Amino acid sequence: MPSARYPWRIVAIAAISLIGNVYLGYYLLFGLASDGVDIGEQSGRVVVTDVDENTAGGRAGLQPGDQILSVNEQPIGTVVDWLAQRMNFQAAHPAAIRVQRGGKTLDLTLAIHGTLWDERNDTLRASNIIFLAYKLITLLIGLFVVFNRPRDFVSRLGGWVLVVMATVFEGFQWGLSAATRNLPLFLAVPVMLVYVSAAFRTPLLAAFFCLYPKRLFVNRWLWTAFWVGPIAATLYALYLFGLTIYDPSHLTALTPPWVLLVVGVQSLAYLAAVLVVLPLSYWKLETVTDRRRFRVLVFGALVAMVFYLPRVIGTSLIHLSPAFYQFFDSPYVYMVCTVGMLIFPMSFAYAILKQRLFDLRVIIRRGVQYALARRVLLAIPVLAIGLLVGTLVAQGRQPLFSVLKLHAGSYVAIAALAALASTQRQKWLSALDRKFFRDKYDAQQLFREIVEEIRRAESVEEVAYQIVGRIAEALHAQGCGLLVRKPGENAYRIVAAAPPGSLSTDLPATNKLIPLVRMLECPVPITQAGTGWLGQQLPQVDKEFLQKARIELLVPVALKEGNTEALLVLGGKLSEEPYSAEDTALLENVAGALALLLMRGSAIQPGRSFEECLACGRCYDTGTTRCSREGTALTLVATPRMLAGRYRLDLRLGQGGMGKVYRATDMSLNREVAVKMIRDEFFADRKAIEKFRQESQLTGSLAHPNVVTVYDFGVEAGQRIFLVMELLQGITLRQELQSKKRMDAARALELFEGICAGVGAAHARGLIHRDLKPENIFLSRKDVMEVVKITDFGIAKTLPQSADETRDTITGVVVGTMKYMSPEQLRGRLASPRWDLWALAVIAYEALCGYAPFVGEDSIMLQAAIMGTNFPPITELLQEAPLRWQKFFESAFAHDEDERAESVAVFWNQLRECLEGGT
Repeated sequence: MPSARYPWRIVAIAAISLIGNVYLGYYLLFGLASDGVDIGEQSGRVVVTDVDENTAGGRAGLQPGDQILSVNEQPIGTVVDWLAQRMNFQAAHPAAIRVQRGGKTLDLTLAIHGTLWDERNDTLRASNIIFLAYKLITLLIGLFVVFNRPRDFVSRLGGWVLVVMATVFEGFQWGLSAATRNLPLFLAVPVMLVYVSAAFRTPLLAAFFCLYPKRLFVNRWLWTAFWVGPIAATLYALYLFGLTIYDPSHLTALTPPWVLLVVGVQSLAYLAAVLVVLPLSYWKLETVTDRRRFRVLVFGALVAMVFYLPRVIGTSLIHLSPAFYQFFDSPYVYMVCTVGMLIFPMSFAYAILKQRLFDLRVIIRRGVQYALARRVLLAIPVLAIGLLVGTLVAQGRQPLFSVLKLHAGSYVAIAALAALASTQRQKWLSALDRKFFRDKYDAQQLFREIVEEIRRAESVEEVAYQIVGRIAEALHAQGCGLLVRKPGENAYRIVAAAPPGSLSTDLPATNKLIPLVRMLECPVPITQAGTGWLGQQLPQVDKEFLQKARIELLVPVALKEGNTEALLVLGGKLSEEPYSAEDTALLENVAGALALLLMRGSAIQPGRSFEECLACGRCYDTGTTRCSREGTALTLVATPRMLAGRYRLDLRLGQGGMGKVYRATDMSLNREVAVKMIRDEFFADRKAIEKFRQESQLTGSLAHPNVVTVYDFGVEAGQRIFLVMELLQGITLRQELQSKKRMDAARALELFEGICAGVGAAHARGLIHRDLKPENIFLSRKDVMEVVKITDFGIAKTLPQSADETRDTITGVVVGTMKYMSPEQLRGRLASPRWDLWALAVIAYEALCGYAPFVGEDSIMLQAAIMGTNFPPITELLQEAPLRWQKFFESAFAHDEDERAESVAVFWNQLRECLEGGT
């Protein structure tokens, strides 16, 4: 088992990297200006080859052909001697240079003033900033890899490769040694270490590919020979750099030039080794995932090289074609190339950190096709208008009427194309989504069917085989199984597996992964059990058992000790791709439904259930078997008929998305009440139930004539939620709309006065309904009085005080009916009273027009219509509708939330002003 001690040395190395690179980056921008002198060797002499007249070298009087004899009285025998002196130039100390020119010895003074920032133009400044941004991002990606896998040596090595490649290195920069000498030692040391680490780049890269994805050799002597040269070169470079910093008076004959040549050749040799190792590594890889990992790395490197190529081209053309050089050296081209080069560190990190990878062709093909297809569809109206304008401009010399007459057919076709694309865009985009993400849509559909089967079942055993088969089909898994352990048993036994035989071994209850899954209460991939913190908690024997059993994912269903426990286990995907967050979310929903089914199974016993007639809805005690009114067989319901020892269920009044509503008798007060039984799967854990209990207390305190009164609430059988409310006589707003199709302005005003009053009272107490719709607005008719009542505030949510309080009350379920949900609600933003105002606007539109403002063939198209706030103008659906109606709904459905009404009072005032004039 890996050591539990944290490798703190990586923190020290990371700090050194950050300090050193930050200073070197700063010096690259604001360091000492250049001298403008190019030096070379000719026949053993150090000679000036070029001088920029507008720089310090030109002002000092240096000329091409001058032989450099000494600098500050130190002889110059090689180019290295000059470079060492150059690194010690200082702005405040002019350098005394002795040269020989035409047989004469001249003493010149080289004085450098200003910084690199001052001498560069805006283009070079922008390019330098972009370059440093690229280096910083690469450095941060590398450190992210290191700290993400601090105990994995190979992952750390990959991270350090990126860190070293991010080194800001400019060879023999003017005044760098002098500037470093003036730094405190705790800053100078990191700068020195980072500067010389550039010599370690290609050896570190070669070492990484010798170990990753698969180790090529393990012989210690080979590794020793591998590291001797790079370590010696780095230490020697550190020694030379230290001499230039702390012994500037002895820089002559610092090192033979051939030593630097050897170091350069060594770097090229290790780069060549990388090119040799790459095909060898790929040839030895056995698994599909490792091959995908390798291809992602190589692909990232090749793409980065393509984006780096313009820089090489631009540099080579600096003398041949200044125009081409200026183009390739422009900040815009530099920016594009730099962003493209970031593909390498990003692909590097992705390949290292991801346990399972998608196929590279899938990533590229689907990504590019989808992006291009969406862009084309979105651009059709713009292209059509552009084509129309272009043809008009091309015929600019002819009279406009003649042009239109001559090309009338073409212009009509172009206009029709633009109009068609504009009106059908959302439909086409939804079709495009279904095409490229068909697997996702199919999986979602199958999971909906799975959950529905579980709801209808009476026991886990009844549906176990269908469930695991559907899961394996939906996720294309190699296998899926349901494991159950009853109290006292020593193993989780296989109840069902698909395909048959895919799981052949029970899971011992002693496996150390079980307590971890119980503690985490979420799906755990076995790939994560092999590395990191999770892997350290597992004995090797447990990890080997899971791998041999080909278990890839564990999903807890019910793991409360002392009760019947259950697990869903899955093998890897047939494609060897990882399980996505969406996959695990769907599995959690299935697991929650199975857990409730386990509880229901134990609840079906005398006194803990009742019988119900599906035809008329009447309720009977267990054992009745047949309805006295309809004569049909009764259905067993796994809920006590007498709730909380007080409320007796008598008749099912209705059934909706949230659950069933019963007419019941309050035996304590001898009155009729309505009881709403919330569907089990909406509350999958105790935390959700407790949250609902707190909200129901607040809802129960809301007393308003236009809100249904909540008398009581409770939890039956440890899980089943119920609300006790006043019993209403009348119809819902939905039923009225179905009978009348639409209502006039006076009727709408009459109803919305009560609706807005009730919603406003709730908002004043911090309650948001979140599911306002005609089905939840009741027109209570008692005697000759009609009172509007808003129902289902029992599932409301209190206004959040922080982002941490924005989780849905109903676990795993989006609260609300999509047709009435605002764009912000669909995006999962913080709960806001404006959600209810949007729903009120939708209800008002539907009541006045007889049609919903936002429609779609499926949920994707409906969501797209809402997000785009695309609704039919009310004047098209209702000829007699005044223009002020359209303006009201344009404001109510404004794309920007701040442009809509900010409160119910404002909404009601705007609606009343809109409708008081009638139609």
